[in-house]
Amino acid sequence: MFSRRPYDLKNLMRGGSTPRVLDLCGLHKRFPDLAQTPNPLFRHRGLNRCFLIKHNLRRNERSLVRSGRNIVTKLVMPIDPKDPGAGAFWTFIEAPNLEAWLEEALGRDRNLYEEEFSEDVRTLSRLKSAPAFDPFLLEALFPERELDPRYFTMAKADEAEFKMFAARHMADISAKALGESTTRKRPERLAAVLFNAKSHAQREDLRNALRMDPEDFTVGVFGWKGLLYYLWRMNIITEELASFLRDLARLEKEDGSAPFRPLAAPISRIRRSIRLRWEDLKAGRENYYRVVSAFLDDGDPIAMRMLLLKAPNLFSRIGDDVAALTHLTTYWNYWRRQRGEGVIRHEMATTLLPDLAGDIARDLDDDMPLYHSRGVA
Repeated sequence: MFSRRPYDLKNLMRGGSTPRVLDLCGLHKRFPDLAQTPNPLFRHRGLNRCFLIKHNLRRNERSLVRSGRNIVTKLVMPIDPKDPGAGAFWTFIEAPNLEAWLEEALGRDRNLYEEEFSEDVRTLSRLKSAPAFDPFLLEALFPERELDPRYFTMAKADEAEFKMFAARHMADISAKALGESTTRKRPERLAAVLFNAKSHAQREDLRNALRMDPEDFTVGVFGWKGLLYYLWRMNIITEELASFLRDLARLEKEDGSAPFRPLAAPISRIRRSIRLRWEDLKAGRENYYRVVSAFLDDGDPIAMRMLLLKAPNLFSRIGDDVAALTHLTTYWNYWRRQRGEGVIRHEMATTLLPDLAGDIARDLDDDMPLYHSRGVA
């Protein structure tokens, strides 16, 4: 069993999910009665209080996993969930001895609890496959299970910022479509529908406007919130991407005078991957604004209804693009902070950029733009 003690769990406390960290321990502090839910994420109590982290493998860790990717999923189990300073045990879900590790860490013989143990291993495997822990992507991962929706709660700080973004967004699209003088109440009504389940009258008004039955409308509201979430995430990473690309331009200039130009290939690959992912995300954003404007301006519900119903099926691809770009910038910024001058020099970049080029790359058969290849209106 790998262990590290003390493990600084306070830095992992989010009280919900972020793209990089799923904090189940903090969720139980935020919602104390979650311990009694009849629909838990994991069957074992200890796993329901763990942390899951999307982790960039260091070179000395690659022998610990069975994976061809540099980004893996770390499972961190607090020794005492009530005392973050007590330390934790951890492993990688991609570790070849994961099931033996779980038996030891959970203190449970899998032969006596085969059904529960196997279900928890399957849940871990599905979470491992997710490119990030975005709450809307997580919920879409388990369509066949009636899980307590609080497991898909956004981290507190992110939730507050996201709701502010959504309110501004609703005001913006309403003003563009209907004019300033007629939109004072429309943004508030739309935001209430998305974030306040008690707004029955407003929800019914929107459902009727979209001509959706109650079941489809529930899916549609979930889809709309998810699309807004990714628009918000795009806004966050825009400036960080611009800063990263400026660093690439500087390093490319330095590389021009270096023997054999070791950064030429990884820089070219990274730029291509950024362009492919960002163009796809931008096309999705433009499509969203076009459809929403048509709905608000002309009252045409057909394209809007189709977009919202298809949205959850797109979260995996959209989430992968946003996660890859977020990982790229956060990892780069982490190493910038480690340098006293805040600048990554050419020598260090020759170590970092080849791995990042692999992390952000798409498969060759996955380069077709999302909104053209899948026929989204």
